[in-house]
Amino acid sequence: YMGDKRGMADEGFLHVAAAAIGTPEPALRVLVLLLSGVPLSAIYNIAIAHHKAVVQHVYFFLSGLSLSYFGFGLSCFHLVATIIASYLILVVAGYLHQRAIGAAAVSLFTMGYLIWGYIENATESYDVDWTTPHCVLVMRLTGFAIDYYDGVAEAAAPAKPSKGKLSPAIKTLPNLLEILGYCFCFCGVTVGPQYSFNTYNALASGTLIKSTAGRFATGLSRLLLGLLYIVVLAVLGGQVPFEYVFEEKFLADPLWYRIAYIFVAGKLNLMKYIGVWLVNDASCVFSGMGYSGETTADGKMVASWDGVSNVRPYVYESTITLKGVISAFNINTNQWIMHYVFKRLRFLNNKHLSMIGSMLYLAIWHGYYVGYFLTFALEFLTLMVENALVDRFSLPQSPALY
Repeated sequence: YMGDKRGMADEGFLHVAAAAIGTPEPALRVLVLLLSGVPLSAIYNIAIAHHKAVVQHVYFFLSGLSLSYFGFGLSCFHLVATIIASYLILVVAGYLHQRAIGAAAVSLFTMGYLIWGYIENATESYDVDWTTPHCVLVMRLTGFAIDYYDGVAEAAAPAKPSKGKLSPAIKTLPNLLEILGYCFCFCGVTVGPQYSFNTYNALASGTLIKSTAGRFATGLSRLLLGLLYIVVLAVLGGQVPFEYVFEEKFLADPLWYRIAYIFVAGKLNLMKYIGVWLVNDASCVFSGMGYSGETTADGKMVASWDGVSNVRPYVYESTITLKGVISAFNINTNQWIMHYVFKRLRFLNNKHLSMIGSMLYLAIWHGYYVGYFLTFALEFLTLMVENALVDRFSLPQSPALY
């Protein structure tokens, strides 16, 4: 299900194409949305990037809104309403010098709107509807509101900027057009990734990118790798369907077979996320959003394009620890949780409580089904056991956020 009233017949081209290749239409539609970021990036670089920032904000807003309408029909205006309401909250909060209350209000409002959307659109299966980009929007607006709150402290005592990174703190509330462009930017509106308003604004202002070396090669490699993941899933996914584990006859299979089946089917099932993120990352690189400064390689300074990468395929495929998975899978969401939730809970004076609070936020963000809460509870317990084993046997540490 992809929303209502898309303004096109159900038997349209994508419906026919999806039936021909044996894939659900929503999955194909999302892939088209993400692939559209490549030509939109080309148009941006050729015709828009040299114009003033206001023109770029308009382009990002209208192109992203058009994609959202194509994907979710009139339901995409839930996103517009949420952005405008959040902006008005912050306007009032700024006027009253109550940015902290504004940040809290935006966080509660956007999450509440999302949960209402989950309830209204609930079915027996996992659906792609307007709540999918709204998940992204919840984090984007919540992070934006917190950055606006942080701008008070930043104005009083400017933080020393990290090398190659912009401070996310916002000292002055941007106008509505800038926020609409930020939220609807085509390379992040559908499935993310998360990036700060200051990063987006630096791109629109022409101050983000210092070198374009390697941009095309990096973007193309991620696009092709993402498509490879999607092709492998399309070819093998039907041979090892994950739905089989829910059938009664699965319980009659030998234990070793069930374990192996769950491992293989689980790996294949996660390929759709990796493929989608890599394809979307290509748009981020081509547009310039993925620029993250310059690094030294072989004694030379080269441009780096992993600023908003959401997955590290080699690390993910080769790691044997949960910490390794967390560091390589859904990277931006994990980093967002680290900065905007985990660190904000330091007043609890307990790292484990901060982790529990972070996992609870993620569970609610995903939905209200008990499975989400069980999943993140299991993640917390697994991390605790993994840390204990690493300490007990002096095993090599994997990179981790927590």
